[in-house]
Amino acid sequence: MIIMSDVSYKAGEPISGDGPQERDKGMLMLLCSFVMQMCHSYQRRKNDQNMPYGIHPQAVAINTLPFLRRKLDNEMARIAGLFHDIIEDCSIEEVAQCAQYWNNHFPYLAIQPHKGWGVETYLVAMLERALEYTGYPKKVATKVIAAVNELTVPKIQPGLYEDKAGRKKWESSYDRMSTLSPIALMSIWADKTFNLRSPIPGRDPAKEMTKYGRYFDSIITTLEERGHKTPPLPDDIKQAVELYRQTKD
Repeated sequence: MIIMSDVSYKAGEPISGDGPQERDKGMLMLLCSFVMQMCHSYQRRKNDQNMPYGIHPQAVAINTLPFLRRKLDNEMARIAGLFHDIIEDCSIEEVAQCAQYWNNHFPYLAIQPHKGWGVETYLVAMLERALEYTGYPKKVATKVIAAVNELTVPKIQPGLYEDKAGRKKWESSYDRMSTLSPIALMSIWADKTFNLRSPIPGRDPAKEMTKYGRYFDSIITTLEERGHKTPPLPDDIKQAVELYRQTKD
């Protein structure tokens, strides 16, 4: 038998107090993970049609490359990893549905959407509420979503590329990596690590490894030019980089 208490609370207020008095990174990541899982809930991975798409951004958040001294930057990179495909791959209907579930299940964190909101606006609103509730400054939200926008690659960019082949070449290039923020670089590293380890059936393994090696090589070059020491590389990433560098010689 479940005994219900007579305690009531208003929408927009937590059940107990005003949220954590100190930063609660665990709760922040849980809230962000909820947003990601809801936005991608009906999508599946190309390498396995039975795999929920959310497995990918979850792994990206886990494997972000932490090379900065500031803990907050590393935490922001993990959130960007969770959100990195939402702006590019999710419809406004999917994100609006996420916001509805957010309001239903976390009324003390409810947001009030307005007509004309886009995917980015919804993300900023939910992330700001999550940050405030867990003891972080809400201004962090705009920095995280700016990094997500850096990770979002348009299908066409006149002057840079006009087709899919050109897009893929530019996407992994040093020219692109050298302009990205540290948070975006950390997330791309983890994104391509997951893809390298989750090959799509039917594709040539050597070509795929070489393709991802170009990403890693571009990021390594960028980090070294900025004064960051490259950490020891796992064997598969090391092999990918070596394969790509052989094609350059």
